[in-house]
Amino acid sequence: PVIGHVGLNPQAVRRLGGPADRGRILQTARQLLGGPYVWGGRAPSGVDCSGLSSLSYRSEGLDLPRDAHEQFLRAKPVKRAELGYADLIFLSKPGKPKQINHVMLYAGSDAILESRQSAGKTLETSFTERFGKPLSEIESGDTLVDLSGPKPEKRAIYFGTYF
Repeated sequence: PVIGHVGLNPQAVRRLGGPADRGRILQTARQLLGGPYVWGGRAPSGVDCSGLSSLSYRSEGLDLPRDAHEQFLRAKPVKRAELGYADLIFLSKPGKPKQINHVMLYAGSDAILESRQSAGKTLETSFTERFGKPLSEIESGDTLVDLSGPKPEKRAIYFGTYF
């Protein structure tokens, strides 16, 4: 299975690019759907948000930093029109637009894959469900109302890529 490739060493890393690699990253993430949210988790037995992106990318030989903020700092910023499958969607802490504390994978159209603490699991959702508006109405840098937690909270959203 795809997850079996997670143990690649830095010498085995290959250059990513093209739709096939992006598709395999999403395939790995989808294998984890329904699995438990585990804070600090980075294994098939349970992941947190950055563990999901990290594990999914490692299945294709690319090591991402461990936490969401570091992944954000190293990603190349992109606009909505440039988003590709498996690109990353970052959210800030409520009310603190420069402090990133959540990362999700873009799965095409309006779809998002994430491991969400408030849900207690890894799941597929949509921009419309999470923010009350479709991706077509959202741009990187916008402040949105996040509807996923126990109470709505304003958060900044950013898009980034490692491709």
